[in-house]
Amino acid sequence: MDFYGGLLAPIWNPTLKSFIGTDLVWMMLLVSLFGLVVNVVQPLAGLLLPRRELPILLIVPPVLAGVMALLGLSHSAGVTVFIVVAAAIAIALFHPEGMLASHAVSGRFESIGVPVFISGGFFGMSCGNLLAGWWAQHFGLYRFWLLFAVGAFTALVMVWMGLHKLSGHADETVVQSRQHAV
Repeated sequence: MDFYGGLLAPIWNPTLKSFIGTDLVWMMLLVSLFGLVVNVVQPLAGLLLPRRELPILLIVPPVLAGVMALLGLSHSAGVTVFIVVAAAIAIALFHPEGMLASHAVSGRFESIGVPVFISGGFFGMSCGNLLAGWWAQHFGLYRFWLLFAVGAFTALVMVWMGLHKLSGHADETVVQSRQHAV
């Protein structure tokens, strides 16, 4: 997921800026918009969605976040904004469910599940930065859409692992007993 967030950072200047014909201020607003959307939608998704047990949110958002790879097909500022906002929403929807799932599958190593999940996000973003920077250096945005395959592959791996069937939610009695202990 965070791989796609990492794609935006190294290509906004000069590659994307010259590709869609905008200025530096507009590109900085675009990068800021991405961060704002993720950071507004993510807590809202955490508040509204996890109690409904929607492990499908582990499978669908990686594919939807792949729209970020379509930046190479965008030739207008409006389409670029749409792509960036759509990817940001998908990334934000994944994280609350992913956090619950990482806790659920960590079993007796529950103290490591969430840190590995968080580190995986930073690793993914770093890989996105590296790959997008390399791609932009060598190809510009030509065939950038091929990076969509990363999200599709991630979703397939999660289905293969059975995560789409996972109930990633803490037992309510455990949550209540922890609240009373505090």
